[in-house]
Amino acid sequence: MDIKTQAIEGTVASGEEPWVRVSRYAALTIAVYAVVFQLFAGFSPPVTVIGLMFLAFGVFLSSGRRRLAFASGTVALLLVVSFAAPLVDALTDLASLEAFALNWFLTLTAFVAFIGGIGAIRGESGRLVRPIVGLAVGLFVAGFVVSAVVAAGVEAAEPLAGDSRVVAESMSFVPEELVVGAGSGIWMENRDGLRHTFTVEGTDVELNVPGNSAGRMDLELEPGTYKVICDVPGHEAMAMELTITEGSQ
Repeated sequence: MDIKTQAIEGTVASGEEPWVRVSRYAALTIAVYAVVFQLFAGFSPPVTVIGLMFLAFGVFLSSGRRRLAFASGTVALLLVVSFAAPLVDALTDLASLEAFALNWFLTLTAFVAFIGGIGAIRGESGRLVRPIVGLAVGLFVAGFVVSAVVAAGVEAAEPLAGDSRVVAESMSFVPEELVVGAGSGIWMENRDGLRHTFTVEGTDVELNVPGNSAGRMDLELEPGTYKVICDVPGHEAMAMELTITEGSQ
């Protein structure tokens, strides 16, 4: 009997399978992430379902349930793949610290869960558990520090006299309808921890505002009615109506 076989049998006999334990903790961590995400971004039925699903994985995962550990890890990886567009957007927006940290945390945890599932289904020893978990923690801390430095260097724009004010909060625009005069300025305050844009459909007018910041721009648009959206992936529900009138308001 080789050393690897002895290690595996030892963990099974003691009722402690390290990779199943990794899978359980990763699943519970994703469930906690779902709660924290909604505290920042508002209630989301899909995120609630995801949280409950991984809570179930975490509760029912125990030593010997290697297939369930593999299923949990596979679902975690599929989660990252399914939300690739918003994840990539959040991870490339270092200026929005909260969004970056949450999504970087989710991505690393999902990969740890997947690796845990592979290790569990293969019956691997726990020799690599600490290095892999340590690497994930180190990558998260490094990413967090870089994002914090970038975010600290962002200066929120101040509104000018006569600017029309818009608030982006809880994944919606306030107000939902806005009437402004031609040539007016727009000042948008982003109260969410993630990036939002003020994008006028059918034009090249777009204002990008990092999380917990503010931005402004002059509206160079012809009189008429326009639809304003946030073109960040996953923010499709954010929309408002903008009417440009002749002359100033």
